[in-house]
Amino acid sequence: MSVAPTLAVERPDDRAVSLEVRRDGVALVTVDEPRDPQSLLHPAFRSQLGTAISRIDADAAIAGAVLVAGRADGFAAGVNLRLLKAIQFATDAEEMAWELGQVLRRLAALRKPVVAAVRGAVVGGRFEIALACHAIVAGDDSTFSLPAVRAGLVPGANGLLRVASRAGLRVALDLGVEGARLNAVEAMAAGLVDDVCAGPILVDAAARRAKALVGRIPRGPTARSGFFARAVEGNLIARRVLFRNAYERARADIGTVPAAAEQAIHVLETYASKGFDAAGRVEAKAFGELVVSEAAHRLAELAFAARAVERDSGVDDGVAPRAVRHVAVVGGGAIGAAIAFWTVGAGPSVRLKEKDDKLAGLAMRNVRALLDARVAAKETTTLVADQAFARLTSTTDFSGVRHADVVVEAVPEDIALKRAILHDVEALVAPTCVVASTTASIPIARISEAASRPDRVVGMHYVRLRSQSKALLVEVVRPDRASSWAVATAVALAKRQGKATIVVKDGPGFYTMRVFTRFVSEALHVVGEGVATDVVDSALKGWGFADGPLQALDELGVDFVARIAHGLHGAQGSRMTPPGSFARLLAAERLGKSNGRGFYRYGREDGTSPAAPGRGRTWTDKPGAVDPRAYEVLRVTPGTRLPLEEVQMRCALSFVNEAVRCLGDGVLRSPRDGDVAAVFGLGFPAFRGGPFRYVDTLGAPDVLRRVQSYADRFGERWEPAPRLVHLAKKGDRFF
Repeated sequence: MSVAPTLAVERPDDRAVSLEVRRDGVALVTVDEPRDPQSLLHPAFRSQLGTAISRIDADAAIAGAVLVAGRADGFAAGVNLRLLKAIQFATDAEEMAWELGQVLRRLAALRKPVVAAVRGAVVGGRFEIALACHAIVAGDDSTFSLPAVRAGLVPGANGLLRVASRAGLRVALDLGVEGARLNAVEAMAAGLVDDVCAGPILVDAAARRAKALVGRIPRGPTARSGFFARAVEGNLIARRVLFRNAYERARADIGTVPAAAEQAIHVLETYASKGFDAAGRVEAKAFGELVVSEAAHRLAELAFAARAVERDSGVDDGVAPRAVRHVAVVGGGAIGAAIAFWTVGAGPSVRLKEKDDKLAGLAMRNVRALLDARVAAKETTTLVADQAFARLTSTTDFSGVRHADVVVEAVPEDIALKRAILHDVEALVAPTCVVASTTASIPIARISEAASRPDRVVGMHYVRLRSQSKALLVEVVRPDRASSWAVATAVALAKRQGKATIVVKDGPGFYTMRVFTRFVSEALHVVGEGVATDVVDSALKGWGFADGPLQALDELGVDFVARIAHGLHGAQGSRMTPPGSFARLLAAERLGKSNGRGFYRYGREDGTSPAAPGRGRTWTDKPGAVDPRAYEVLRVTPGTRLPLEEVQMRCALSFVNEAVRCLGDGVLRSPRDGDVAAVFGLGFPAFRGGPFRYVDTLGAPDVLRRVQSYADRFGERWEPAPRLVHLAKKGDRFF
């Protein structure tokens, strides 16, 4: 049998779907769109896929079909964010989703079997197309997810409904609302995937399954889901409990957009009670409403900003970064081990220096543990982890450092120690080697005052409010004397490590710790007025922050943040006078999680430091409960009731006002960088777009009015940023 000609396309310069018939009568339908790989909603894609479906149905020479991606990384990725941004009316987006859903229903209703052959990241629309097929054969490297809720949307092509029909409501809620990701084996166990095989034989395996399904196509929901799923779907009371719990979890999950999560749950509720067709209508309507929502627009803008940051070299003069093949890390504590872990995973070899064999061995074990955790989470394979670990060596002297292209100093926040290490390193390394400090509280210029080559000394601040290994942002700090090649090299290395990376001007707190300190300081002022700790944290988490300010303060350490606060006071003057709470907490040695004595309890028998356990008192609360002894130290009695909006606005706008001031002071290169850093580094609500997008959304005059009202009440710390005043007077915007 001859091979069928490729389908004609609507745009002659851009083929989205093509079809050819193999000798065994199986049609190979290739889904790809080279010019615009994120365009499932584009009319051309829908038309071409519809034409292919008609050809499969009508051509007697075709017994079945395999749907395969033209690119190694999968089908078209989903919805084009720029296309969605251009949609002004919910009904337009609703119609687009409904029409795509109708095309995929035609695919599912074919009398001839169609098998999806997928590999890699089967995300969003890719997954929805595959689910419309009669079977899915997955490469062993596949992962499956429906992350639309994280973008402020719901899946728009009935994929969520098909997950529910194949695997049950619980799996659909896990994937579509809570952002779960399944690997190929897990997806097969859940009933979503029919077979798993190695990538090189994927298409042939899918073709064999298509031929085996001729005359035996499953219709409607099957028994692929387990006993629990079938029992819940058949029991009204159990369904109500399941959905009630889902709503509660969605409202508590700061990673989702509440409106989108609730709409996704409502779609599944409709499916459970009224069936696929009714739920499909609800889904399309919800998709349309969410597409034009503020949250979806802010998330789309944030995605564009993150992509722009990824393409930015960090310097404006076009200087290219130097090649980095060997990295030395001086200091193997939590952050040093994490940097070594990120670096060996990115390809360069790493020489990790510690002061003795015991600490060097501990650092090596910690890196190994981080690699093993990635294997356990199925984010990599044992072979890849072993290869990465083989690129790591340790030392107790400076041997091997002389060969480094970048040296990263990761020792405690002691300026004398950091200067001594810089002096020793400079005596060994080549003139082209970049020397970076991970300090978060000491200006880089102070560390490099006596450097022989200050032009190659920069900061690499790994911003982390929780786990060291989960830092998502790096601030590359550029002192006045740093050269462009050194900055560009540090930026390139941070990006290879998988971090969102911005360049900031040197100074106390840089950008992230400066705005964070102002944020936390205002929260301390609110607590000082008698508002309970957990009320403040719950209010800010309810506004969308990843962590409450006092939770974050406990995590980072009161002593650490107080040091930054005092540095900012010295540099910025009385406007940044630290709250008296810092002094009281430090005097009482309430440093936070590091010594088990903070605003919250951490599971020790008493509130003393680990070095002095047991004072005859025990805790009956679970770890994480508010520790009332913090109130005694602060000399306040909790019980003051402030309006929820005031608690939220005072903390959030203190953050926003300081961010705008940082831009005016030249700490930030652009509002875009400030938004990306705030969201990825400090947990600012992604669905609000970042502090600068938030100002644009509310309007600078409204933000200024609110900030000025607080300045009238609380004084100098609320002085409006000059840039904010300028924007408000001119009626201008940041973007």
